[in-house]
Formats: sequence, structure tokens, C-alpha cells
Amino acid sequence: MKSILLVSGELGAVPDFIGKAKAKVAFVPTAADLDEDKWYVERDRAFLAENGFDITEVQISRKLSAQAITVLRAADVLYVTGGNTFYLLKMFLDNGLSQVLPELVENGLKYIGASAGAVVLGPSLAPIQKLDNPSAVTLPSFDGLSLIDFVPLPHYTKGNKLYEQILQEFEKDFDLVPFTDKQAIVVSSADRRVVTSAQ
Repeated sequence: MKSILLVSGELGAVPDFIGKAKAKVAFVPTAADLDEDKWYVERDRAFLAENGFDITEVQISRKLSAQAITVLRAADVLYVTGGNTFYLLKMFLDNGLSQVLPELVENGLKYIGASAGAVVLGPSLAPIQKLDNPSAVTLPSFDGLSLIDFVPLPHYTKGNKLYEQILQEFEKDFDLVPFTDKQAIVVSSADRRVVTSAQ
């Protein structure tokens, strides 16, 4: 049964989504590898710790070790932070997590994706080329992991010309779902809904 939460900025929806006190969270900061200032990773990690969750960091920028797979299989939640979406996708593809993840999610592992961690799950990264840096890595295509059937557009603000251009250019090709930093998207096997995530 698929259980996914996509967040953009604020994490108010996270505790209720996890639901379990002292849940085991596999925390993946890999998307931020290219950034010198990882303030948003520290913010997310601190929020999870403050809410009493048991955090184990898992770096996926190298080949997935047996230990990392053991941590993922034992976790209640996989939390993937923001950063560069294209770099994150390459790491998922290169180390094989893209092949393992669907099975883990279908077997009950809850997935929380923040920003890049959200977008990578969709069918394509093409709509976010102007929001991120695709030249950071070389990919065979912009095809995403397709664990969800829509393209989330985090950090949306009404009236932002860049987002409006993206919506106009790609709305015929993809199901685009923009959401603000105070919103989150809850995805199950049955449906999806946008909820508040303000803290």
C-alpha cells in the first residue's frame, strides 16, 4: 500500500503522516551534496529529532551497501531531502535504489520527499529544468522514477512568472501539481490530496 508525503518547505504535515511515536526514519541528504550551505537539511533533521523520531542517516551517493539496504528495510519511513533533483535522480539510478524503492514503498515503507525528494518520484524532471540545474550531471533522459503519476512543483507562489511559464509549457504533456511551502501532497494507492503543512 503506497504511502507518500511530498513537502515543499514547512514540515507541519510530517508528524501526523508518520503517525508512530519514535518511528525509525532513514534520512537521505544526498540531493544536497552539491550545496555548500545545507541549512535546509539541518532544519529537516532537527525537526525530525525534535519530534522524537529515531533518525539514521543513509548516503546513497555511493553504491548501496548491504548495511544501507538493511537500514532501509528496517525503517518505518524514508525521508529524502531537497537539493539538486537531477543529481538525486542520477544517484538513484547509479546505485540501484531506483530498482529497490518501488518494492519497499509497496511493502509499507512510508516515503517523505522534500522538494527534490518529491520531484524525483514523478514521471519526468523536464518541467523543472528552469527551477533547478540539470547541467550538474549527465542523465540518459529526464524520465523520473514514476512512483507517482504527476509532476509536483514545490515552492510555488501565485503570480510567479517562471512557474506560470512552466505550467503553460508543460500542462499538455504532464499532470502538474504546484504547491506552496506551506502545503504538502499526500499520496496513497487510491488518491492524492493537497493538505496544509504550515508549522
